[in-house]
Amino acid sequence: MPEYYLTRTEKALFATHARAMSNRAGRGRVLVELGSGAGDKVGLLLPHLAPAAYVAVDISRAALEHATAALAVDRPDLPVFALCDDFSAGLALPREIPDASRLYFYPGSSIGNFSPDAALALLAPLARRGDSLLIGVDLLKDREALERAYDDAVGVTAAFNLNLLARMNRELGADFDLRRFRHVAAFNEEDGRMEMHLESAIEQRVGIGSRSFRFGAGERLHTESSYKYTEVRFAALARRAGWELVETWTDERRWFAEMLFEARPGSVHS
Repeated sequence: MPEYYLTRTEKALFATHARAMSNRAGRGRVLVELGSGAGDKVGLLLPHLAPAAYVAVDISRAALEHATAALAVDRPDLPVFALCDDFSAGLALPREIPDASRLYFYPGSSIGNFSPDAALALLAPLARRGDSLLIGVDLLKDREALERAYDDAVGVTAAFNLNLLARMNRELGADFDLRRFRHVAAFNEEDGRMEMHLESAIEQRVGIGSRSFRFGAGERLHTESSYKYTEVRFAALARRAGWELVETWTDERRWFAEMLFEARPGSVHS
């Protein structure tokens, strides 16, 4: 969507700075991509990075198998590993990967979907001496731009949000009437995050299996949060997790950043 700047801004950063990012991160590492999805962003780094191996980690087995199979054909010289896992609960890499330093690659600003405490808990166990982290961070900006990005004029994000209710109907035996709820996207300035809600248009009752829930008119279900950071604030959070900032690449508007960190010597996780 035209309003959703995140993906195209990040891809433009890789198109412009992939060589510099790779040179700064170092060649010959084991590249571990968290939430690999289609694997399109890592494809911009690989020609410059020359990793010892690539490990794609994703919770979607279908996306994981498709992406790694395509990469194995394109790069037959590269050892490719697929790990279907929810890495938010901890990460155990395959034993077969080469014994080399690791570059964790976490693009897409998905780190914003974790609260700061949860982000800290996710990043801290990865901070092993000699390893690096290249992560995409959506930067704090004006409210109007943020709220447009999460409430596009065509209604794609609204349909995405309402699909949660459709899945509950299909998979949990619920009886939500999607026409009685509306998508709400609002920036929570106090907590520094975008929030998505589903708001009940009327007073109603909804059944889920054998249980019944009452919704008042205007009552909301909080479905998603996406935290936004300044560069300084995210660097401070990462430092608490054992990571020291090396370099940052941003667009001209400073709306999005790719930030490279190294595990700090002396970190308790080293």
